[in-house]
Amino acid sequence: MKELTPLKIPSSFRSILLICFSILTVAAQHSTAKNNALWIWNTRQIIDQPEWRDSLLSVTTQLHINTLFLYFSYDISDDGDTVTLYQKDSLISLLSWAKANSFKVHALAGEPEWALRPNHNRPLAFAREVIKLRKETGMPDGIQFDIEPYLLLPFSLPQTKQQLISDWINGVWKTGKLIREQSPLVYGIAIPFWMEDTITIENITMPIGKHLSFLTDYLAIMAYRSKAEGSASVISFSERELEWAQQAHRKIYIGIETMRLGGSTTNYLCEVHPDTFAQKIVQSFGDYADFRFRRRKISVEMVNGKMLIGTGGSDIPDPELSEFRKGLMQSFDGTVITVTAKQLAAEVRKSERLEGVTEIDLGEGAFALRVVTEELKQSTMFNLSKDEFYTEYMTLLKYAAQFPEIEGIAVHHLKSVRKFLLQ
Repeated sequence: MKELTPLKIPSSFRSILLICFSILTVAAQHSTAKNNALWIWNTRQIIDQPEWRDSLLSVTTQLHINTLFLYFSYDISDDGDTVTLYQKDSLISLLSWAKANSFKVHALAGEPEWALRPNHNRPLAFAREVIKLRKETGMPDGIQFDIEPYLLLPFSLPQTKQQLISDWINGVWKTGKLIREQSPLVYGIAIPFWMEDTITIENITMPIGKHLSFLTDYLAIMAYRSKAEGSASVISFSERELEWAQQAHRKIYIGIETMRLGGSTTNYLCEVHPDTFAQKIVQSFGDYADFRFRRRKISVEMVNGKMLIGTGGSDIPDPELSEFRKGLMQSFDGTVITVTAKQLAAEVRKSERLEGVTEIDLGEGAFALRVVTEELKQSTMFNLSKDEFYTEYMTLLKYAAQFPEIEGIAVHHLKSVRKFLLQ
C-alpha cells in the first residue's frame, strides 16, 4: 500500500486559516455566551416596512445579537396615568416574529421629564401597560427606561441638581418595585458612563450609578467612545460600573455608539447669579422644569463660581445674539461676562475635547464667548471602516466574556449600524 504523505500547506496560507479559525471560534463562543443587544428606535418603520426585518436579521447575525431594546410607541393621557400602546396588534405581531427568530425583547421608553417627582406616574403607567401585555401574550421579556434627566436644565444648577437626581432615583425604585411585584420582566435603565458623582439618599452615600445598580436588574452603560480599549475607551469608561455590578450582584450591558455625531457649539452671553437664576426659573416654569427662552434651549456653565448662560448654535447671526442677550439679562438680572476665554476653555477641557473659544464683539461693550467642542466625534465608531469596527467589536466581546456580570455588548442603534454594516 502506498504511504500517504502529509498535505503541505504554505505557511502564509496556514496563517490565514489560523486567523479565520480563531475569529470564527471567538465569534461562536461569544454569540452563545452573551446576550448582546441592539437599541431600536424606529419600531414603526419595522412594522410598516417589512424589508427592515431583513436588515435587522442581517445586522444581528453579523454582530451575534439576540436581544432587542425595542422602542414601544405610546400615547399617554394628559394626567399621565394611562398609557396606550400604538398599533398594539401590529406590535404583538412584531414581538411574535422576534420570538420566532429567537430574540429576547425589552420594551424601551423614557423621557427626561419622567425623572421629575410629579411625573413618576408616567413610567409607572408604561410599566403597567407592558406588564398587562406580558400577561396577555407572554411577551416581551423586559423593560428598559432611557430617561436621561441630565438633559434637563436643573441638572446644571447646583441648587436643583441633587433634588432632581434624588427624585429620579426614587422613581427608578418605585417602578422597579411595581415590575418585580407584578411580573417576571427584567428591569433595566440606560445611563451614561460618567454617573459617578456621589449622592446621599436615606443616609446612604454612593455614586449615582451605584445607587441605580442596586435598584435594577441591569444598567445599560452608554460608554460611547471610538475605541474599545486603552485610555478614554469603551472598556476604561465601563470599569467602575462593572465594579458596582459585582458589588450589587447585578448585570451591565456595555453600550457603543455607531451614529454620525459632530461637534457642538455654545454661545455664552452673560453672567447670572445662580440663586437668582434658579429662583426665576422656578417662579416662571415650576420646580425643576426644563427651560427654553424664545424657543431656544438655555445652556449653562459654572466657571470659577460664576454662572454663564447662553444658547447653542454656530449659525446664529451676531445681531440675533445681541438681542437674545438683552432678553436674558432683563429676565435674569444678568451682568457682563467677567470670565475670560482662557478660564472658560480650561473649564470645558475638564469634560470635553475643545476645538476653540472665540470672543464675539456684540457692540456697545457687549460680547459673547463662542465655544466649539469636538467631544462628540470621539464618542462614536461611525468614522471607523467596517474592518476597524469589527476589530473593536470583537475586542469588546472578548473582554465581556471574562466577566459574568457583563450581560453583553449593546449597539446603538439599528438605523445607524444598518447603514454602517450593509453599505
